[in-house]
Amino acid sequence: VMIKWPNDLLYRGKKLCGILTELGAEIEEINYLVVGIGLNVNQQAKDFPPEIRKTATSLALASGRSWQRVELLRAILEEYEKQYQIYLQKGFAQTLLLWRELNVTLGQEVTVSTREESFVGIAEDINEAGCLLIRKASGELETLIAGDVSLRGSFPKDRD
Repeated sequence: VMIKWPNDLLYRGKKLCGILTELGAEIEEINYLVVGIGLNVNQQAKDFPPEIRKTATSLALASGRSWQRVELLRAILEEYEKQYQIYLQKGFAQTLLLWRELNVTLGQEVTVSTREESFVGIAEDINEAGCLLIRKASGELETLIAGDVSLRGSFPKDRD
């Protein structure tokens, strides 16, 4: 499983999971953070709408078995808590190392769509703030805080 910046999990190039966050903050204070995880668990190919069958997958399709959702939720929450404790102890740097290591976006040609523009470039890195750094054809390095990023090439092989 690999990460597509910033919030999708892919298995063999197909979307397995999407993560959305909503943050309410002021200059010096975070008021709240809501995290939503949409994970395809026991779907079969026929369960996906025809327009996404070639680009979506599920844990059942990837593993060849069905999953108990309660046990899966427990495992996800335990891992979430573990990663949160690592973050509290070591800061974002440790998380960033793992994010970079598992990120399928880096080194790839991408198409970026924001409210202001669309462009093509090479995803070079993720900075200490979690922003994606993209080298445009002009040579300019664009720092992307948010936007739709589509991979244009083939995917590197996942880690099974």
